[in-house]
Amino acid sequence: MQILVADDHGPNRLMLEALLKGAGYGVITAENGIVALEKLRSSRVDGIVSDILMPKMDGFRLIRQCKKDPLLQQIPFIFYTATYTDQKDEEFGLSLGAIRYIIKPMKPAELLKQINEAFLEHERSPRDFTKYPVPDEESFNREYSFRVGKKLEKKERELQESEEKYRLLYENSMDAILLTSEDGSIQAANPAACAMFQRTEEEIIRNGREGIVDITDSRLPGALEERSRTGVFEGELTFLRKDGSRFPGEISSRIFIDRNGKRRSSMIIRDVTDRKKAEDALLESERRFREVVQDQTELIVRFRPDGTVLFVNDAFLSNFSKKPEEVTGNVFHLPVHEEDREKYHTIMEGLTRNDPFGTLEFRIYLADGSIQWLHWNLRAFFDNDGRVDQFQAVGSDITERRENERIIRESYVQIEQNLQQFAILNDHIRNPLTVIMMLVEMDEAPSCTKILEQVHEIDRIISQLDRGFLESEKIRGFLKKHYGIGEISSNR
Repeated sequence: MQILVADDHGPNRLMLEALLKGAGYGVITAENGIVALEKLRSSRVDGIVSDILMPKMDGFRLIRQCKKDPLLQQIPFIFYTATYTDQKDEEFGLSLGAIRYIIKPMKPAELLKQINEAFLEHERSPRDFTKYPVPDEESFNREYSFRVGKKLEKKERELQESEEKYRLLYENSMDAILLTSEDGSIQAANPAACAMFQRTEEEIIRNGREGIVDITDSRLPGALEERSRTGVFEGELTFLRKDGSRFPGEISSRIFIDRNGKRRSSMIIRDVTDRKKAEDALLESERRFREVVQDQTELIVRFRPDGTVLFVNDAFLSNFSKKPEEVTGNVFHLPVHEEDREKYHTIMEGLTRNDPFGTLEFRIYLADGSIQWLHWNLRAFFDNDGRVDQFQAVGSDITERRENERIIRESYVQIEQNLQQFAILNDHIRNPLTVIMMLVEMDEAPSCTKILEQVHEIDRIISQLDRGFLESEKIRGFLKKHYGIGEISSNR
């Protein structure tokens, strides 16, 4: 089955053509009623789907011509319209011989269903249009004029409302709006343009482009060339006020064809002086911040959870013997010592939105294979969904401190070992001395008295050593508590 689609709107024709071909129909198209009649008389057509509002010959006149022609009057005719949507419009269209009256817009699947049903119903119960009298010219013209007149009145009201909306937008816009020509002349300027350029509309029109645009701006020739070539330009240029001061402006300009067929252009201009100042201040602030960060001796890095580095300072690059292009924008994982990797990952994974800070000390391998101890202050940043978006880490080299701690610890271990030897020596002296003292006290010989005096002198010396041992116990307790070295002994 071959269908003729008549519609003056190209995208509508393409949509209907694709829809019908996809359903197995053959399709030919026409952009108005006159072309449709020519194709109907030169091609085999089994059905017609037509818009109503079309130039040269609309859908109402097309169906009237079809029903007046004996060769065309039996072809089933479907209206598909977005303009003639009143009940009276539908009644008029059906009275002219249409088998279905479909209102736009409609989903493609539903539209295809309606068309299929209409043609199927006509195939099952075909209407003999030879038995339906075609309205006489006077009756048709009267109803046709009334229908079209109603639409024209409606369109005129809509046009007036639209013009009023555009007038309000034009007059109350905070951006300057100009109606111009490609030669640089200006035909109209809204109040915002007058305020922006400190000129009346008459002055703006009289001076033209050169009165408001800085013609020394090196970007101007390229902007005009791009607009001439593509019909559109969006960018920034330098503009002039009446007092001669210059200011940056964001401009959007487009070429169009007016109702008389002449090429015109519109210009919408926004003064971005304050924005530029804010941008410059932000850039200066960022520059100062980067200078401060780059001057730091600490290692500073910001990275994504996957390891993609967003920023590193010079100290970080120097520490790892890297160039900026080798790190920034690339995935870079710290060469953490294998014994510290589990601790490193545990700390990183434990940061939360409620507790985004952490500290960590671990070893890394340097480029020359040596080991370096680093202390890191960590901060996690989260997105709106609570997922980690970035990490920031500030690190410092604590290798020297760690080495000093190792030396101190080894010294304390040596002290503990010496104290243990002292305790053993104390016991080895006192135990036999006690035996001698007991034996001498049992003998009353004068020589034993002398020996006993010597034993007591030795015992006095040993007692002094005992007091030293008690002090050593305090030292051992300190080492045990703070360094985990040795076991505290409560007795000898």
